Amino acid sequence: MTFLEGHSKFVSLSVTTTGVHSVHYEYKGILKMLNFTVSRGSNSINVDSLHRTSNQPTSGTVKTLQSFTPDKVFACENGTIYLHQKNNFILALGYTRRFPLKVESRTTSTLQIHWKQAPPSPPNPLHRVSLYRPHLNALIALSEDTTPSHSHRFGDLEPCLQYVACMEPADGASVLCLSALTDPDMPTNFRATTWSSRSVTVEWECPLTNPALSPASFLITVFHLNGTGHILEEKVHRHDLDDFVFTVGNLPPCSKVKVGLQAMCQSQGLSRDSKMLISDGNAANSDILDLHQTSFGPNNYTVSWSVRTLSSISSFRVYHQGELQSSTLITSHTVTGLLPCQRYICKVEAVCGDDTVMSVMTVKTRTGPSTVSELQFRQEDSTAEWSPASAPGVAFLYMLSLEVDGPDIRRGRVMESTLPLLGLELGQSYKLEVMEECKGGPQGPPTTLCFVKEEVPIRPRVAASVNQTTDDVAFKVDFPNEELVLVVPWILPSSLRDPNSEPRAELEYIISNKLHYILRAYRQGADVQVVSFEDFENGTKTKITFETFEISRPDDIVSLSAEEQLRYMDSLNHAHITVKDRLIYMDDPDECNIPGLSKCGPHSVCVNTLDSFTCLCETGYYDVSPFLGPSCHEKGMFTLCKMDHTAGGISKQFLIQYFGGDVTVTLNDGRCSINETEKFYYYRLNGPPTQCGAQKHINQTHMNLENTLTVTLSSESVITRKDLKVLWICTYPRMAVSKAHMQPDLDWFNSHTMVQFNSSWLLEFSMALFTDASFTYNYTGVVELSSADYLFLQVTLHSEETLAYDMTLEVESCWATETPNPQEERKAFFLKEGCPADKTFHWYLPNGSQKKSRFSIQMFSMSTRKSLIYLHCVARMCTQDENCTTMCPVRKSEKVRRDLRSKVAAIVSAGPITVHSDGADRKPPTWIGPMAVLAVVGGAIGLLVLTALAVHVAKTLVEHQLRRQ
Repeated sequence: MTFLEGHSKFVSLSVTTTGVHSVHYEYKGILKMLNFTVSRGSNSINVDSLHRTSNQPTSGTVKTLQSFTPDKVFACENGTIYLHQKNNFILALGYTRRFPLKVESRTTSTLQIHWKQAPPSPPNPLHRVSLYRPHLNALIALSEDTTPSHSHRFGDLEPCLQYVACMEPADGASVLCLSALTDPDMPTNFRATTWSSRSVTVEWECPLTNPALSPASFLITVFHLNGTGHILEEKVHRHDLDDFVFTVGNLPPCSKVKVGLQAMCQSQGLSRDSKMLISDGNAANSDILDLHQTSFGPNNYTVSWSVRTLSSISSFRVYHQGELQSSTLITSHTVTGLLPCQRYICKVEAVCGDDTVMSVMTVKTRTGPSTVSELQFRQEDSTAEWSPASAPGVAFLYMLSLEVDGPDIRRGRVMESTLPLLGLELGQSYKLEVMEECKGGPQGPPTTLCFVKEEVPIRPRVAASVNQTTDDVAFKVDFPNEELVLVVPWILPSSLRDPNSEPRAELEYIISNKLHYILRAYRQGADVQVVSFEDFENGTKTKITFETFEISRPDDIVSLSAEEQLRYMDSLNHAHITVKDRLIYMDDPDECNIPGLSKCGPHSVCVNTLDSFTCLCETGYYDVSPFLGPSCHEKGMFTLCKMDHTAGGISKQFLIQYFGGDVTVTLNDGRCSINETEKFYYYRLNGPPTQCGAQKHINQTHMNLENTLTVTLSSESVITRKDLKVLWICTYPRMAVSKAHMQPDLDWFNSHTMVQFNSSWLLEFSMALFTDASFTYNYTGVVELSSADYLFLQVTLHSEETLAYDMTLEVESCWATETPNPQEERKAFFLKEGCPADKTFHWYLPNGSQKKSRFSIQMFSMSTRKSLIYLHCVARMCTQDENCTTMCPVRKSEKVRRDLRSKVAAIVSAGPITVHSDGADRKPPTWIGPMAVLAVVGGAIGLLVLTALAVHVAKTLVEHQLRRQ
C-alpha cells in the first residue's frame, strides 16, 4: 500500500498490468480497501471490493475533469472506474495509451525518467521531480529537485529495489508518478565446472553488498545447438535456491549445449532481468579450433586443426570442394591429385556417434606451382622455350645472367612458354633460370639452362626462278634504290607521326637497333637508318622504310645491296619474318592494344618495338624512372622531400636543347658537386639541409628548404652567357618534427611535419575578410577596426578544376583566439554546430548550399590586455546526396544526422585584426591574408589524393569533433 498526497492537483500513478494490486484509502476516518487486476491480453479492469464503484462520473467530477484541456493527459481517460467521487476527492482506475511519463533508462544504481511537454508551456519552464521508496503503508521521500529539461536522472540508488518517481510540470496542474525497479546486480564468474555425455553443471557468484536486496531468483536458459552453432531449441529454468549451482541433466547422447544466466528481481508485479551471461557448457569441447592450411605442393595441400577434447568425437570428415575425401581420427589430412596454382575450399566436420555433427569449419586452400621442363634455347631465332606443367593462366618468371655466377642482365614475367632473347652477344656464355609463379602467390623451384650464343650459318636460298636451258638458280629483285621495306601489323600512334618530335626520334633509334640486331651477321660494321613510317593496307599496318650502310671510314659511307639483304633475310627462316613480293613482313603482335598488358602513365604513349612494346614520353616530357619509377615529368624535373633526405633533378637532354650546346651546372654555392648520369643532373642531400648551401626560410606556419641549380653554356667563345636557374622547394609545416629523429644540429622547430609538393590536385579551403556587405573588395593590407565595425567574412571551397567540382561547403563552427594557434585554450565562439552563437551574427548566403559561405559579425575584443584577434572556422565538404543545411536550434535528431555526415573538413584561419578604441594610438600589424589550410580528403569522397599533411590542423579538427560528440 502506498500513500500519495496532492493539494488541489491530480496525482496519477502508473502500475503494471500483471499481478493483483491492492488499493487502501482513507477518507474522513473511513478506511476502504479493494483489489484489482487487468485481464491478460486486454485493457479490461476487474475490481474486487465490498464498496460500490461506478462507471459514470458525477456532475462534480465532470466539472473537475473539464480542467484537462485536449493537449493534457488524464491518465484514467479510458475504461474509467470511479472508486470515490466526493467533493474535492476523486479516486479512479483506468488506462491511457499516451501516458506522458516513462522510464527512459535504468541501471543497478540509476533511474532516468522522460516526459512530454504539453504546449503551450510557460516561458523558462521549471519542472519539479521527486523520488520515493515504498515502505509499509507510505512512501518515504528520498530526493526532490527542479529541472528545465524534459528528463531527469536519479542516482545513488540500490539494485533490485522498487522506487516511485514523480514529476510535477511547470504549469502545476497535475503530478505524474510511476513505479519502477532498478536492475539487479550481474552475476560473476559464470562457468561450466563439470560435464559429461549426459549432464553439464554450471556455477556462478553473486554480489552480496546488501543481502536483503539480492536477486529473488535466477533464470537459466539452455541452448541446444547443431554442428554449425545455430540454436535448435531453448529451454528456460527458474532457479530459486540459495546456492549458485545448476545442473542441466538428462541430456541426449552427443548433445551440444550452451547455458545462459540472468538474475531476476520481483516486487509488486514488477520484474527486471539482468543481461544474460553465456557459458559454453559442453559446446566448446567439440568445437574445431584453428583449421588452417599447413603446406602445399603442385598437386596437393595439407590442412590441420585441433579440438579441446577428443572424448566426444568419433571421427572427423574432410570435404574437398564439397566432396567427402576421408573420415579420420587424426587432426590433419592431405588432399592429393589436384592441379597446380589452383584455389579450393576445404571443410572439416567433427562427428559424434554415427552421424551427429558437433562442429563444422571451412578454410580456403591453394596448391603451389610446379617446375618447368624441357627448357632449351633455339639459336636460329634466339628464343628460349620450355614445357609448362601447370594449368593455363600461370605466369613464368625468368632471370638471364652473364655466365654462371654473373649479375642479372634481364629479368621479367611472361605468360607464354616462349621468351625472345634478342641482342645476345656471339660467343658469350649465359645462364637462364625459369620458374612458375601462381597468380598473386608463391613461386616454384627454378629450372636452369646454361648456353653459349652461337652464330647461325646462312643456308642457300631455294630458287625463285629456273632458267629454261640450265639448272642455275636465280633470285632477282628489281629495286630502284637500295632501300628496304618492313611491314608490321600495327599502326603508328598519332603523337609519333611528327618526324621532328622527341618520341619519334627515340622510336626510330629503337627500331634501328632492332633491325641492326636482325642483320648483325650479314655484314660486320653495318649501320641501319630508318627513313620513314607510312600507313599500309588501308591504315591497318605500317610500312617502315630503312636503309643499311657500311661505314669503313668516316668519309666513306656505302649503301648495302637491298637484293643481298633480302636474300639474307629469307635465308634466316625466322619464325616471325617472311620475305614476299619484295617486302619483309614481320609477325609482331600489337601489344599496345592487348588489354591489361600495356599500362603507360600520364604524358606517355605506348609504341610497339618489333618484338615487344615500350612507353615513350610525350614531347617536352622525360622519363624519370631511375628516381621515381616509370613516369614522365615535364622538362624531366623531379623533387623528393623525405624526412631523412631531399633530392631533385632535371633532364640533360632538355638543358642541351634549351641552350643549344653543352652546359655547366652548379648546385647552390658550389660547395657540393652535382651528380650526373647519362640522362640526368641530380642531387641527393642526406645530412643537415644546409650543408650544401640550401636556403632555409621560416615563418609562423612553415619552413621552406630551397636548393638552386645554376645552368650556363659551357662554350668559352660565348661572352654573354645565357643563364638558367632551377629552384626546388621542400615545405615543412610547423608540427611534430621531433618524431622524425633528425640530427640535433638542424635547428628545427619542435612542431613540424613534412609537405611534398607535386603535380596532384590540391583542394583548398580559404577565408577572406571583406570591406562591406557587397563582398567585392577584400583586405590585403593593414586591418584595424573599432568595436562599432562589422567583420564581413567569406569561406570558399576551391574545387572548380578538380574531381570535387560538384561539392558544396558548410561552415560548422567559428571562433576567435588571441594567437594564431586554433588550439588555444581561450576561445570565443560566434558560430557553433552551424548555428549563430552571437546575436550580431548574420548570414548572407544559405550555409551549405553553395561553394562559398558569407556571414558578418560585429567587431569585438576578447580581453583588455590584448588588442589582436585571429579568426578560425571549421569548413566541411558536402556531397550531392547530403543535406548540409542546418535548422537552428539543433535538435537531437539533427545532431544524429550531422554525426552521420562525411568528415571531409578543414580549418581555415585569418588574422590578425587589431581592435582599437577611438583616439587610441594605432600601430596595427600587417594583415597576413587568407591563411588557407589544406586538408587531406578521404572518407565518403575518396576521389582526391593530396600531398599536403597539416598535422596541427588535423589535431584541432579531431578535438573539435570529439567535443561535438
